[in-house]
Parts: sequence; structure tokens; C-alpha cells
Amino acid sequence: MCFEPAGMCYDLADGEHVCALLDETQIRGLEVTYWPGGISVWVRGTFTTSDHHGNELHQLWGG
Repeated sequence: MCFEPAGMCYDLADGEHVCALLDETQIRGLEVTYWPGGISVWVRGTFTTSDHHGNELHQLWGG
């Protein structure tokens, strides 16, 4: 899973997921591209990712 344009990628095992905390204005401009085995999420502005346990991973800037 990649978050663009921040360039942060996460390698996830089966059953794992990453969450991104976004505000309403970011959701309207969200772009998601997926293919077998991968997903790219384009987010503008600052956002925080967390792991499948709810632990904060990174604060990212999406341009």
C-alpha cells in the first residue's frame, strides 16, 4: 500500500491493514488506484497513518 504524493509505502501481510486519518476536505479529493496485490492512495494535505492495532505509524504530508 502506497500513500502518494508522500511516497510512503507499507508492505502488508494477509489480514493486516493501514488506516489514514483524514478530514472531510481531503476525502473529497481522495484518489484510489488498486490492482492485484497493491493499492495506491493519493492524499493532499497532512494526515496520520496507523497500523491494524491503532498504533500511530507516521504523520505524512501529501503535497
